[in-house]
Amino acid sequence: MSNNLNVVDVHNNNKFSNEHLEQSKKLINEDNRPDLYGNKIKFGKDGGRHLVPIIDIKWKGTVRNTQSYRAEGGNPKKKEVKNSITEFGYKLKHEPIALRRMSDGLHPLTGHTRKDILQDLGFTNVIANIYDGVTDEQASKFGLILNRPDDPRGSVSIQDIQLECENALEKEWIKPVTLDNILARVNEICGDSFLTANKRSLVATTIYNNYNDKNKKKQKRIMSWTSDTDIETWMSSNLYKDTAELMYMTTSFSQVSKAIFRAAKLYNENKKKVRVVVHTGILDAFDLHKCYKDRVADFKTMWDDKMKDLQLAAFNTSKPDKASVVLSDNIELYGALPYIDGDVKIIKYSKTAKIVNGN
Repeated sequence: MSNNLNVVDVHNNNKFSNEHLEQSKKLINEDNRPDLYGNKIKFGKDGGRHLVPIIDIKWKGTVRNTQSYRAEGGNPKKKEVKNSITEFGYKLKHEPIALRRMSDGLHPLTGHTRKDILQDLGFTNVIANIYDGVTDEQASKFGLILNRPDDPRGSVSIQDIQLECENALEKEWIKPVTLDNILARVNEICGDSFLTANKRSLVATTIYNNYNDKNKKKQKRIMSWTSDTDIETWMSSNLYKDTAELMYMTTSFSQVSKAIFRAAKLYNENKKKVRVVVHTGILDAFDLHKCYKDRVADFKTMWDDKMKDLQLAAFNTSKPDKASVVLSDNIELYGALPYIDGDVKIIKYSKTAKIVNGN
């Protein structure tokens, strides 16, 4: 291993030195992380960066912190992290272990994996950021927010986020219990880069539904249409079944053109009227109803435009002939699957882009 001041050779050291500490301070630009350093941090007060003996930290204290929410009971990337540290050294450019100062001593906010690895290698201390005045609620989120894919500790998983939010609900840290407030916590944990907006909404919806199920709340579950099997089961159980005269076809709100061609193919192959039913996938959890209405209405508008384009392209006339009449008469944009669990009827389209309740 090269003699690099930015990397600590873990095979020729058994503790971090003051030189390592100062180099760590130089390598990490605290101005780039106002959420962790200075007067604008989100978690308590910045107590500075220090060399801390491992034995002085209450790694197995009674205060439950985020690291307890590893879905697998530990860091699933521990082996990878260990291989990186032993082969390439301990990189001082990464955020140090974070500790929470309490009345009975120092408790970890992050760093169990690195501590275990360093201790196995014979290290007696760690470089750590210390925070004062961190509440239990803040401590719960801290580690998940810090665990990003580009550092040596292993990134947070979706299951970790769910476990943390479920504990926050149990502790009544999320009040009132609304989908919006759960999504806000998920977004805070994810930061700017982890998970797409679509996946965050799905995670928040899952947490919300599980909470209501567990506590037998009156709020109805929110449906996220992501599985063909779930869609087929709903259609069948609510008596939307194919008959000798007609058949149903479901499609995603984002696949208008494909839906038209699929429906035309089904009609040509079966000579049955095709009722097309749109599903709205995973809704934006910040405004479910608006997102649902917009997606359903937009699909109708795009459907009508595509059908007109097809007629003009096929017949080069604004007057549909017999063939286009056959197409429009036998392929019907019927309605949309509901987004509230317990609703047993397809929301039918009216002749405009609006939707109306119907059978």
